[in-house]
Amino acid sequence: MSIKNIIDKLIFYGLAATAVFAVIASSAHDLWSASFVYLAVISLSVLFLAGKLLQEHPSIKLPLALPAALFFCSLLISSLFSQDMESSRFDIYNAFITALIFFMVSNIEPPKKAGNLVLLSSLPIIFFAVSILVGFDIKKLIINENILAGHALFWLPAAILILKSKESPLNSRKYTYTLLPSIAICLIYAGSFLG
Repeated sequence: MSIKNIIDKLIFYGLAATAVFAVIASSAHDLWSASFVYLAVISLSVLFLAGKLLQEHPSIKLPLALPAALFFCSLLISSLFSQDMESSRFDIYNAFITALIFFMVSNIEPPKKAGNLVLLSSLPIIFFAVSILVGFDIKKLIINENILAGHALFWLPAAILILKSKESPLNSRKYTYTLLPSIAICLIYAGSFLG
């Protein structure tokens, strides 16, 4: 196995593991869990750049780069007039980390593999649904019911698109049949369909 393939696998499973951890660890709300997510994403970004430099003809896709740049400019400008500079800086850090994840996922080859990453990252929803059914108190893992509803609703469009697409692999479709009821269980438990 080549170094490039090893790096690609590390990034793929690293992003999936980070997404799963961020959801289960109270949505990375606490300082320790948020710091861990930041460290993981920055480390994966450095690994991603190293992998690109090892390629003979390195190229990086930057979809929506201009809107992202304008968004960051607006955040920076608004932070200059903020009454709570710490919170404003934290919002900028969050947006930066989110952008790093977005651009790394956008560069996963082949693109169908990025869809697999999205599905893999939805595992906490199934875990929450099973936990609810067996009577485990998941309030220890989430901030509140609205956050749970938001996580569940996030996966709904992806699940529907996979089922509607004729090109979706059979394994993805089978997984989606498990994901959809899990989303419904989480939403019923949360008592909210608004997130």
